[in-house]
Amino acid sequence: MLTVLVATLGITQRAVLGLWVLAGLVMLVAVGTDIVIPTIITVSAPAGAIALTGWKWSIRCWQGAPWLPMVDMWLERIGRAILLLLAAFGLWTVASGIMIDKPALLGLVAIFFYLLLLYPLFLALRVGLEPKASVA
Repeated sequence: MLTVLVATLGITQRAVLGLWVLAGLVMLVAVGTDIVIPTIITVSAPAGAIALTGWKWSIRCWQGAPWLPMVDMWLERIGRAILLLLAAFGLWTVASGIMIDKPALLGLVAIFFYLLLLYPLFLALRVGLEPKASVA
């Protein structure tokens, strides 16, 4: 279900918020569970969130540079792509675990029902996390 949260953040929120949530999740999993996360990931998730936050803060000072909007747009896209790729990797990991434990047809049916269970959660998170539109 964390993959649905990460995917929804990648779709609805800015990359800064998504990377901070990802950094928090990585630290929470590393400290609170028996899952072994490589040190490079444990360090790079918060470092990436700090770096992107620093970038967003510093571009306010460099208003005159013509290349700033383009770099900012690409950093935003890269941050969101990282979140979506991590969510896809999480879904792939679960699906491959299901296919290992079950026969082919039964595994496909189990994956279908797994995705069917996650879809309402995705919709609820998307509605809840969608930025509010300004009233004209």
